[in-house]
Amino acid sequence: MHTDIRLLLCTTLVFHAFGLEVKKRFEFENVIGGAGSARTPWRSAASGISSLHMFKGDQIQLTLCADVAMTLSIDGLIYSNDGESDTIDVSVKYSTGVFFPYGTVFTEETSGGGGKFWNSFKSSVPFPATPLFLTPCTNTTLRLTVNVADCYGSEFDALDVTLSTNVANETLWCDAKLIYAATTTPCAE
Repeated sequence: MHTDIRLLLCTTLVFHAFGLEVKKRFEFENVIGGAGSARTPWRSAASGISSLHMFKGDQIQLTLCADVAMTLSIDGLIYSNDGESDTIDVSVKYSTGVFFPYGTVFTEETSGGGGKFWNSFKSSVPFPATPLFLTPCTNTTLRLTVNVADCYGSEFDALDVTLSTNVANETLWCDAKLIYAATTTPCAE
């Protein structure tokens, strides 16, 4: 445990000392096969022309893989919301198999839109937490859970991150899955 913490601190110092920053983006419509389904509506303002509609209790699990040791910082969750503010909790699982809290996103309330705010995407603030440390030996899983939402939920466009080294998207985002809520809201049916 102490070795992991020391390694993380050293990596963070090196990351900031050399200043190497590589920006990457994960498009959420790719979680369930692309644009144009009920869960991935077309959105002209979305970065990939579609977004992923998420409801209360839904989870996305993104498995991150690395072919070299690196750090990853979450710059922001790009989302749209047409209604009350929603709460998305982000947690991380390393090789221990246990998820631990990493940060929370509170979407901006956009009441009274009558549907017109679905195409208005915003970025959450960057996560202030310590950068994640990725190694070639283990996979790291990010879990985004919609814990508080109105009936209509939110739409996720993309996740922006910064890496301390450049890797191919296919290597970094090695798996993604949507886990549907155990009890769906009427708006999700």
